[in-house]
Amino acid sequence: MLSELNFVQCIADSCLLIHESKEIILLLYIDNIVIVFKSLSNVKWFKHEFQCVFKVKNLRKMKKILDIQITCNRKTWILQMNQTHYFHDVLKRLNMKQDKHKITDFLMNEYDVLCSVELEDVRINQHKYQQVIESLMYAAIHTHFNIAFTFNQLSQYLNDFAEYHEHALKKLM
Repeated sequence: MLSELNFVQCIADSCLLIHESKEIILLLYIDNIVIVFKSLSNVKWFKHEFQCVFKVKNLRKMKKILDIQITCNRKTWILQMNQTHYFHDVLKRLNMKQDKHKITDFLMNEYDVLCSVELEDVRINQHKYQQVIESLMYAAIHTHFNIAFTFNQLSQYLNDFAEYHEHALKKLM
């Protein structure tokens, strides 16, 4: 049906469809459609055509999708997406307050920064460390590519880690 309306599926993401001449972008997820558009008349055209075939419920302005918060400034045409709340929820759920840890000054963008644990290093709760790694995996892989390298480094210490690994995790969040 969408191809009949001249929407073209994106090669990189099959859930993204583009109507070039009408400047409409559709993001499909299960039974939800996010519509990004420049012209209100063009989106009204799309909604009319779509409602001729499907029952539609307009949920109005989108505030969140796939646990990503959406903020739209229509005057400046700026669309912001963030998951800050996700990191705060992880910290809260694991009873880890960001302000409790000591500030560390090491850079986490090099291979040799996080070293293996020595006998004299202070160990932390293994279950808690593994929970944080598990919670950050989604963000590191799908939405926060900027933490992927450090996340990968920290994931290598799931079985034997020290207090400074936990500090690095908190710094990462």
